[in-house]
Amino acid sequence: MRSTWHTSSAPSPALCIYKTEIEERRTEKKKEGSTIVSSSVDEMMTTNANAFRLSDVKTLEKLNFESWMEWKSSLQLILALMDSELALYEAKPPMPTRNSSPEERAKYEKWERSNRLSLMIMKHKISSSIRSLAPEPGTAGQYLARLEIMFMRFEKADAALLLNKLANMEYDGQGNVRDHIAKMWGLAARVKAGGMDIPNNFFVQLVLDSLPPQFKRFQATYVNWGLDELMCLCGEEEEFIRLENCERKISAIPVLGPNNEKKFHFLFTPGSCGLKKKAIQKKVIP
Repeated sequence: MRSTWHTSSAPSPALCIYKTEIEERRTEKKKEGSTIVSSSVDEMMTTNANAFRLSDVKTLEKLNFESWMEWKSSLQLILALMDSELALYEAKPPMPTRNSSPEERAKYEKWERSNRLSLMIMKHKISSSIRSLAPEPGTAGQYLARLEIMFMRFEKADAALLLNKLANMEYDGQGNVRDHIAKMWGLAARVKAGGMDIPNNFFVQLVLDSLPPQFKRFQATYVNWGLDELMCLCGEEEEFIRLENCERKISAIPVLGPNNEKKFHFLFTPGSCGLKKKAIQKKVIP
């Protein structure tokens, strides 16, 4: 009688163990691959961030006797972008102990790094003539505060001279009138920092007085303008004056006369300058 073999559908324990080991190895390889990719991405981001920070520091000009306010604001912005401004605004936290929490340790390390970087940047970005006058640094916040006190003394001593310089500024047509007004506003800000107030209407009058005679018509239309409106209207008036001068510009073109002598055509008529010039250019002496 033929015996019948019955095979079980359930896998053997050895096969289950083998499959489990294969799955674990696959999982480990995936983790290793993702770790390598993430670490390389982190390295790239760190490298780009470091390059970005270095370029930011390079844009900061050295501090001189006339650039305190702009230098201070630029320094604060750069340190904020570097996430290193903590030491400028907060006192040094207590040194961590065995009982300190991870948050307290992390804050202390962040403050130490901020303080170290801030002091290095400030010392490096101060001109040698000022570095000898600058007070001894304590923390970064203390050093910045002492520098501000020193420069405020300079500004107060120079306030009268700066006001006289502001009152005698004149626009010579170089650049554009908006830049001229911005320079005057920067000078006025230094006068205010020195303790002398400049009312808005007085500043506007100083600007109008600094403009050349070509702006006489514009000066006569003055109403109580603010700084933004003044800059906008002055810019529009300057553009109008330039276009008007282009129309009225005298254009002298040498041409051959009846006896081959040089003669010059002077074109005064507004609007016809370009047309007449094109008509005469065929006879221009090479």
